[in-house]
Amino acid sequence: MRRNRLGRITTRLYIVLLITGHVILILYTIIQPQILTKTFDQPSLTTYNHLMVDHSDTLQCPCSSISSIYDRYVTIEPVFHQVCSSPFSSDGWRENVTVDLAPDVSVYNARDYRRFLSAHLQCLTGLCSLSMQSVNDSIGQLLSSLYITTQLQSLTTFQTHIDSMVQQSKSTAPATFARLLSILRAANHGNAIISSYGTNFKYYFPHWFYSNCVWGMYVL
Repeated sequence: MRRNRLGRITTRLYIVLLITGHVILILYTIIQPQILTKTFDQPSLTTYNHLMVDHSDTLQCPCSSISSIYDRYVTIEPVFHQVCSSPFSSDGWRENVTVDLAPDVSVYNARDYRRFLSAHLQCLTGLCSLSMQSVNDSIGQLLSSLYITTQLQSLTTFQTHIDSMVQQSKSTAPATFARLLSILRAANHGNAIISSYGTNFKYYFPHWFYSNCVWGMYVL
């Protein structure tokens, strides 16, 4: 009789555990979120933005083309220094300013600024032209490069990437221009190219020049 009682208790315990296990499995199945995959054929940008807000972690939007040039999305308008963007750096303004000067500027004293006015204005025009060309080349290089991605990017991600590229381009253009000026300075100095105004090098003739035919020059 004792065995029968123990058997009934064991059977009841087994039934209770079995029911409890089934209840747990049912509740887990009900509570567990179901993953539903829904496909949108060529969704609009508005639809994509709404989906990005609600399902940013699981949303996938593959691109039909993984590469495109930045020129399709970005427009860059450089702003130059007021001097370079004004008439003061133009050839016409320089000619108007120097129209009354003597054709041969050597008639002016070495300390007279009229001797160097035209050359300095030409230098200003050249520097402005080179700097503007350097900036425009840097912008053109950026806009002609490829933006590669396999998934459609959110507006925030795309804007952050564009800002980073623009900042990189802004830092590259001055460095390129500075290297160009450095090369010009090194070439002029290394080859001892003498200015017609005598402002960088000057010949000197020692007292024995005529007897030994020795000449030289020194840097000002």
